[in-house]
Amino acid sequence: MTDLVPIRKGKSTQVSLADLQDRLDARNQIAEARTSSSTRKARVEEAKRAFKLDPLKTMVQIQDLACGLADVFDAEVSLDSVPLSRSDIEKLSNEYFHLDRLKSQIEALETRYRALIFAHLDEVGLKVPGRPPAQVPGKVEAEGPGPHYIFERRGGNRANPDLNTDSLRGALPPEIATQVYLTMHHAAVDAWDEQVFDEGRFGELVDAGLIDLDVVAEHLTPGPWRTPSFYKIFVDGGEG
Repeated sequence: MTDLVPIRKGKSTQVSLADLQDRLDARNQIAEARTSSSTRKARVEEAKRAFKLDPLKTMVQIQDLACGLADVFDAEVSLDSVPLSRSDIEKLSNEYFHLDRLKSQIEALETRYRALIFAHLDEVGLKVPGRPPAQVPGKVEAEGPGPHYIFERRGGNRANPDLNTDSLRGALPPEIATQVYLTMHHAAVDAWDEQVFDEGRFGELVDAGLIDLDVVAEHLTPGPWRTPSFYKIFVDGGEG
């Protein structure tokens, strides 16, 4: 549905299309770097499949990757090294290359615990009428006395049901239906016209080039910069 925003005369119109400012900012960039990258998600999923086939091989890979990370880790590169030299940057890149692959294997290993605990609860957990075993909350706790974990399954409830009130009406006795189906009176309202801003159509015209971004820029108050999020992106550099 198209979003309609009332226009208030004498005030600037706030356009909520966040990508407009992004487009204006992007026009100031000389070039866009193109990278061929495989997503980390795909690597993690592949690691999970490999773990199911041969968990011991995954453990060996974790050991090897941890050793490889320790070998390339350079503690001398620290905040005291800022501004970083080209050599420092290359070292950090190499460290993270090893770290990212180690994390993928660890995430694959982590699937072990959910699967085993849930399967255990399915067998020995509380039986609740009307609920499949996999939907029943439960708890498994190691006894310690040293550091240990409590494994817990929470939730499992159904989402709110959707009641077809139209079909229900015909199934209820009339004397019951009159108690649950009420007549609500809405007072009439005089017709009136209002100028509204059609945000959806505005975006279409911008996309079509019928509204110039330079014109938009004169009437667009940029929002504050958001706090950056930190993402790690792997770039395939031909590592075999």
